[in-house]
Amino acid sequence: MEQVVLSVELNGRHLKVWKENSHGYNRFYVTPLCIIDTSLINCTKDDYSNEPRYVFSFFVRLWDSLAAETVRLALKQKDIEAKASDILPLPMQMIRLKISNNVRNNIEVDSEWRSNQDQPNTVLFEMYTKSHGFCNRMLQDAKNNPQTFLSRTKLTFEFSMLIGQQTYRNLNITGNTIGKSKAFSNLENNYSNQEGIVYLNSDDMNSLVRNIYQEIAISEEVDSNYIPSNQETQIIEELLGLNLSGSSSDSNSNFKENVENKESDTNDRLALEDIVKFIRKNNANVKWSGTKFEPKGLLLYRLNTRNLKTKGEILYKRIVSTKLTSTQKIEIRPEPKYTTDLKNTISPIYFEENICKGNDPSTTWLKSNLGF
Repeated sequence: MEQVVLSVELNGRHLKVWKENSHGYNRFYVTPLCIIDTSLINCTKDDYSNEPRYVFSFFVRLWDSLAAETVRLALKQKDIEAKASDILPLPMQMIRLKISNNVRNNIEVDSEWRSNQDQPNTVLFEMYTKSHGFCNRMLQDAKNNPQTFLSRTKLTFEFSMLIGQQTYRNLNITGNTIGKSKAFSNLENNYSNQEGIVYLNSDDMNSLVRNIYQEIAISEEVDSNYIPSNQETQIIEELLGLNLSGSSSDSNSNFKENVENKESDTNDRLALEDIVKFIRKNNANVKWSGTKFEPKGLLLYRLNTRNLKTKGEILYKRIVSTKLTSTQKIEIRPEPKYTTDLKNTISPIYFEENICKGNDPSTTWLKSNLGF
């Protein structure tokens, strides 16, 4: 999500609005409302508990259509078109309820995190007390004077959001680790001369680098949460770009191939065209000039196996992805009708919108048209 693009007044408070561009269209995320619904508060005996206790249950409204419409109108005034269905509360992954430490002797709260993947508009919370009389008292206080009840208990809605993930993958290639490659050991033991020199064509060089990568990948340092991505091709290209061989040369000057000059009268055992077909089929590095076989031009890599094994760091690559969570807290608030009059409850957006349309911006019109 981008930074805050708007702040909208609703019910005597300001809701922050974030913008996200995803799959070619805009989506807007808004601060959750966190309003207690006093009409559904209940106090019952907990027959499922191992210990005798009473459950004080209530719903907290996180979002509603009025909030979505209010934000939509506010965006429209800024020349930003959006549908109400694309205006949502913040994507809360985990939620829980917290309470003031001063009331914990009488009230118990399950403060464990719980999943919020389905993103409901209202959430049920429960608090527990051992006294039936105290549970009923909380019920009456919450219904008759919710502002004081919330002020005393300090009920707080906590939620966590996924803002990124931090995992890593370290790939460190040195001369010592290259020496563990089977392909490299084969070159060193069977093909290099006394000075450790061996010549490789491009295909052989690619095979060597891929073998080195596969050997190193087995022992590389990878965080347990890391999800592999398509990095192999990029790493192999970087290895090739390091010029492991140290030099390259043309085969005509550094690679001598002796091919005898075959005269036409020596073809009694094998026809010339059969020889050419055989060369093509096996990709032999020679060509027929018309009078004799000549070596083709070939770019070779001169590899010094001794020097390469003694090198320190040849390639170090650290791939990091970030996935972090952020925890936010919002005090649970009473319904607007308990805190202020109607005019201060409704967002100024509605007054401005209806004045522009020539409608009556009075409390009577708003009450009948907005359902207050």
